[in-house]
Amino acid sequence: MGADPASDFGSDLPGPPRQTAAKRDAGGRRIDAPKYRVGQPVDVEDSVRLWSDARVAAVDAARGMVKVSYAGWSDRWDEWLETGSAR
Repeated sequence: MGADPASDFGSDLPGPPRQTAAKRDAGGRRIDAPKYRVGQPVDVEDSVRLWSDARVAAVDAARGMVKVSYAGWSDRWDEWLETGSAR
């Protein structure tokens, strides 16, 4: 039998993207995070892992945090997230 064709599959394809370390300030906070503004609509993964509509309620640029307010929910459920969070 000939060579295994699967062994050559993808040999000319690029490798996976390189993960680079996030740039951080002296306090360890991300400095390359996206910029947010109060009132900006955002999609946020909530505490039960569902994507929900929300708005930016406050921004703490010094800490690299945004406070999100979920649409249709009281401010009791607002939460602070890191600007670089995957949520």
